[in-house]
Amino acid sequence: MTQAPPPASSASSTVGQVCVWDTSPLHHAIKADKIDLLADMARTWNGTPRRNVTTQTVLDEISRYSLPLAGLDWLEVVHVDHLEELAALVKWMDLVSGQKSNEG
Repeated sequence: MTQAPPPASSASSTVGQVCVWDTSPLHHAIKADKIDLLADMARTWNGTPRRNVTTQTVLDEISRYSLPLAGLDWLEVVHVDHLEELAALVKWMDLVSGQKSNEG
């Protein structure tokens, strides 16, 4: 028996490029009080809507720095929980991280 896919949200139904956001650009835009400007630039490229995604870990990392999450409603939080994704994440963390500040 196959399951029907979940209904698409407005964020996931856009066409065009997919931008995956990590902590650094979001962190710096929030600190500079320019998250609204980043959001405006991120939403479209050459008139084509873009899908902007991040993970809950990125949002958690921003929160750990006591930065506000207000103004990030343009980001779709995606889950990284399939076995292949988790294996790739573990490999990536071994290569570049190991510190709390690089989880996102």
